[in-house]
Amino acid sequence: MSTTEEKSKLKPLATQIAGHSEEDGGSQNLPGFLSSDDGFVYKPVPGKRGQNEVDFYESFHTLDPILQSFVPEYKGLTEVNNTRYMGIANATHGFKIDEISLCDIKIGTKTYGSDASEEKIRLEEAKCAKTTTSSLGIRFCGAKLFDPSTKAIVKLDKDWGKKLKIDNIFDQGIKKFFTHSFDEKISKAIIKEFLVLLNQLLDYFKSINRTRGFYSSSLLFVYGIIDKSIQPTPSSIKIVQDHPQYGISLKMIDFAHVDSIHGKDEGYIFGLENLIEMVNRL
Repeated sequence: MSTTEEKSKLKPLATQIAGHSEEDGGSQNLPGFLSSDDGFVYKPVPGKRGQNEVDFYESFHTLDPILQSFVPEYKGLTEVNNTRYMGIANATHGFKIDEISLCDIKIGTKTYGSDASEEKIRLEEAKCAKTTTSSLGIRFCGAKLFDPSTKAIVKLDKDWGKKLKIDNIFDQGIKKFFTHSFDEKISKAIIKEFLVLLNQLLDYFKSINRTRGFYSSSLLFVYGIIDKSIQPTPSSIKIVQDHPQYGISLKMIDFAHVDSIHGKDEGYIFGLENLIEMVNRL
């Protein structure tokens, strides 16, 4: 995206649920995400952290095909009001925006890269110890839930996620997100589709990945009713078996702290295994 006309069509992202922004008081006080009608999100690129994420997206062609299937499409860089943005595929594109549920779950036990200072490491480890990042390798960063009784979207912010502990994250987090929006039959079909993808990702981390550590990275879960007015349906949407009006999407996001390693990313594997175990209990 380069022309003034194209940039003028960007608008605030209605479905943003996490991230450092002016709205949520994030530490970097960054502008919020933007979106375009053709199905892309534009995320601010803050300094070195942002450049690290750009570098990861631009290395897409070097990634294993399994990993590629979980990484959003990258559209490149643009500048709006003197702020650099990276364009990535909007995982909610192709769904009815008023009948959709989504959540951001941070995966892994480590939230900093090898370039972190001792002070940064101390602060991050202290934060992790206060949440389920250390104990379970997962943490809810926020969610938006379609409430069928009111037809409204309920927003759950990062403070809600931080309050979830090891003794209530299943009922108040996992169960709330995956079973709240539709009836039991539909919910079970949606959960089944997510489990297929989660196990594919776990197999990649256990059997293939030996070179990258995905620190402070998240999984973005999206499910809801497919918007048939958008044709063709985006390839990122997996249609729910026996219920073709419903779809799901599961993407990895937040790659600012991807780091080189030699061996398995054990913290990410630990988190994925705990997440899969809990989703299997639904």
